[in-house]
Amino acid sequence: MTIIKSPLLLLLFFFLAKNCEAQNNIVFGKIIYQETKEPIIEATISIPILKIITTTNGEGEFSFVTQKIGTYEARISTDGFQDFDVNITVRIGSTTLPTIEVLVEKAPLNTFVNDISAIGFEDVSSADDGTAISSGQNVSSILNAARDPFLSAATFGWGQFFYRLRGYDNDQNTLFINGIPLNDLEEGGVYYNAISGLNDVFRARTIQLGLQPTDYAYGGYGLNTFIDASASVQRPQTSISYASTNRNYRNRTMLTHSTGLNKKGWAFSFSASKRWAEEGPIEGTFYDAYGYFAAVEKKYKQHDLSLIAVGAPIERGKNGPATAEAARLAGTNYY
Repeated sequence: MTIIKSPLLLLLFFFLAKNCEAQNNIVFGKIIYQETKEPIIEATISIPILKIITTTNGEGEFSFVTQKIGTYEARISTDGFQDFDVNITVRIGSTTLPTIEVLVEKAPLNTFVNDISAIGFEDVSSADDGTAISSGQNVSSILNAARDPFLSAATFGWGQFFYRLRGYDNDQNTLFINGIPLNDLEEGGVYYNAISGLNDVFRARTIQLGLQPTDYAYGGYGLNTFIDASASVQRPQTSISYASTNRNYRNRTMLTHSTGLNKKGWAFSFSASKRWAEEGPIEGTFYDAYGYFAAVEKKYKQHDLSLIAVGAPIERGKNGPATAEAARLAGTNYY
């Protein structure tokens, strides 16, 4: 029999033994509407005692990893129904929870969570130097799908005519991606072109209007948008799409692959797109744009480690708004 006499070796042996005992347990669940049986998207599931917060994906599914086992109380909240509590049992290894069904109730009036059928970050106006236009609203068309009627009409739809939501300039709006502010550093406005062409991976978003407490910031006077682009919230999919249009560009291709969260707590997501037109609907215009996105996430007992790379280089020749008087003075509308 071997006797360990060194205190340092004994401490190291104890540390290794404790690590061998620890095991990551993964829990899978799904939340649907009771009447329609449709999945509930972007619902938040929080378990305070485990210090866990996660959200449902496009299929209404969620998952989390913990080293503890037992039954814990979880709070579920999202736009469309009141918060409620459920008991979640964590077992050793992998646990699949029974489907959670909820009855839709009246939603709060000050929170807008977009539908998944948004148009996307495609046709957003920007200044010639590539910065956001602070004199116009310049709110992305992805916000057009919000459930509030006024917000749907007043964002990108009226923003084409320099309409300013609630009278505020664009620099009063805020945009956060995974908690990081993405406002333009020079003018302070929201620059949606930085993430354009990546519709498939920027769908998990929450919108709040005006100064009020939020989970991610104090917010601005205007529109406050939070986008969760973590790999674990992306809907597991492999998607290849092609679109043809007669707006700013003629063609668009997009490739997206997301793995979802696996049993070891890892998630990966990749997306790439190209939009182009040798000449757009307006004579003399052209469009050459790319978008790329890569994300990897590792969920630990009490923390998440998430890395994201995103870019959207664009080169385009564009038309701009003008008055009839300017066209008469120049003798052409292409002045």
